[in-house]
Amino acid sequence: MPVPTTTSPNRSVRRNCWRGCGPALRRNARRGDQLPLLRLGEATVDLTKRSAQGPGGVLHLTPLEFRVLDALARNAGMIVTPAQLIRAAWGPDRLGDTHGLRSYIKMLRQKLEPDPTQPRYLITETGVGYRLMVDNDESYAIKAAITDESG
Repeated sequence: MPVPTTTSPNRSVRRNCWRGCGPALRRNARRGDQLPLLRLGEATVDLTKRSAQGPGGVLHLTPLEFRVLDALARNAGMIVTPAQLIRAAWGPDRLGDTHGLRSYIKMLRQKLEPDPTQPRYLITETGVGYRLMVDNDESYAIKAAITDESG
């Protein structure tokens, strides 16, 4: 015979869910906060709104280009390996496809760099990976804001 309880099972489940979901709910509430803009010379990229402006007006970045740029911005000023960028942009199924990554870095340079042949912002660290440098040494502020936003 079941023992009678004074609380319904649904109430205890709901209470336990809120305990575990609290941090996730707080993170989602913060997602409304605006991340810092990336300033790359005359180009400005808003990763929150997924928009980019250059000296000639709106820059069209593809969703994949935004994912690559987002992965670099999360580690602004630090080296990011090709494997980390591929995992962030494409997922773990394409980890060996460094040619595709190089193509997207080249396209990003053509859109964002003042002189794509002499990159100042999307830097290749030969044999290691890539590094995103931003104007006014904002890289640590960007990394801190993105880290706070993601958890």
